[in-house]
Amino acid sequence: MKRKRNAARNTAHQTGRTEDVSDQTGRTEDPLITATEVTLKPLEKAHNQALRLITGEIKFTPIDAMLLVTGSTTIGSLIKEKALILYEKLLRIPMDKFFSTYQNRPRYLKTQSGLMQKAIELKKALQIDGKPKSLSPPMNPFVDIDVVDTLAKKGTTILQCMDRPMSFHTMKALIRREFHTLRCNEIKDRTKEK
Repeated sequence: MKRKRNAARNTAHQTGRTEDVSDQTGRTEDPLITATEVTLKPLEKAHNQALRLITGEIKFTPIDAMLLVTGSTTIGSLIKEKALILYEKLLRIPMDKFFSTYQNRPRYLKTQSGLMQKAIELKKALQIDGKPKSLSPPMNPFVDIDVVDTLAKKGTTILQCMDRPMSFHTMKALIRREFHTLRCNEIKDRTKEK
């Protein structure tokens, strides 16, 4: 309790805010993308044990082989993928001024990054840009009408922001494809080393 009071007092002193921040301390949570390796290790261990139970493999079967056979992913890459998709959803909230004009500035907690900082770093590392790709036009424009009609009926324009050049669904597919190729390459590299 004493640590909580000291943290609240230090935060109020550094930010210049006089309101009680102790109510917010401990309740706000960042997604797991900001978690350290020490935190993710037990999750990976539990995931591997569950995978062994589900597949019925013995303990000596390599995890990479099971991941390739089952098409499963590691917890760390799944967390990063979902966080990047969440970041893209937040950017596409209509009439939002915070996320659309977000600038990556230094935080008060210099050793800990938040969701937005981690997502921006991850997007740069994967070299994903929001610019539309040039696609070759179809020979018959009426071929894709059914796809357009089903998307229009589902109301996909709600998730699309007008100032974003790429739709959310296209960006989501791009993110998933990048993570899939990244995971496959990592597993192939690890199996080559062994």
